[in-house]
Amino acid sequence: MEKQERLHTLSRTGHSCHRCAKSRSRQQSDCPERHGLDPGACGVRSRILGSGQCIPFAKGTYKLGETNRTECLECPAGTYQPLLGGSECIRCGAGNYSANTLSCEPCQVVEFCAAGTTVGVRCPLAHSTTLGLGARGGYDCVCQAGYFLGNSSCEVCPTGTDCSSVGFSVASLPLLPGWWRLQNSTQLERCFATSNCTGGSHADELCGIGYEGPFCGSCAAVQNGTRYHRSVGRCKPCEGSVVPAIIGVLLALGIPLMLGLAFR
Repeated sequence: MEKQERLHTLSRTGHSCHRCAKSRSRQQSDCPERHGLDPGACGVRSRILGSGQCIPFAKGTYKLGETNRTECLECPAGTYQPLLGGSECIRCGAGNYSANTLSCEPCQVVEFCAAGTTVGVRCPLAHSTTLGLGARGGYDCVCQAGYFLGNSSCEVCPTGTDCSSVGFSVASLPLLPGWWRLQNSTQLERCFATSNCTGGSHADELCGIGYEGPFCGSCAAVQNGTRYHRSVGRCKPCEGSVVPAIIGVLLALGIPLMLGLAFR
């Protein structure tokens, strides 16, 4: 039916209705009723051309409601219509913007876009950015590489950290091996030669296996069921530790049992 409406011809007129010029669309200077034509002759999604042909409303425009009115209305700011003959415009969702009435694009890096916007808003903090395209709000802004979120600002990462990617905070500061810090502290210290500081992003997991305490300088009393002691400057498992003992018992019981089953 719509196709028939688009091809409909008025045989008794020499006038046509085409897309109103942008500067004149509100005045309807080229609309059919201006020439004494039937406004509804082309259907609800088409208009009359000079040759009497019916064509659909142009992209980026729409017709107001299911009426016989023939205004070619431009889509409002923050909306778009990519198809011909649109009866309404589409609102850009959060994370997108509409710089024109024909398309909706993902919000650019370093910016965030609320729903129905025509331009993105830049992340407010200096040295901040977003993780990629399509940020929806200020909560998607993070500090750039080389910086971390400190006291409401992006601060330069201290020596001993690896801030080669984005989005770090005080809690997640990634330490290089050989460095240690207290939780939620930006004061970094070098570890001792007898320590085992493995680095990482969690302040409570900076020590190697068998080590604990400040600067990872102490041997763990018990870690995962194993006791450790210092031997030749390093922390090593104690003989008779809980886990090795359990494993020994299981082997002692399991091997004879398996041999007995094999010779049955």
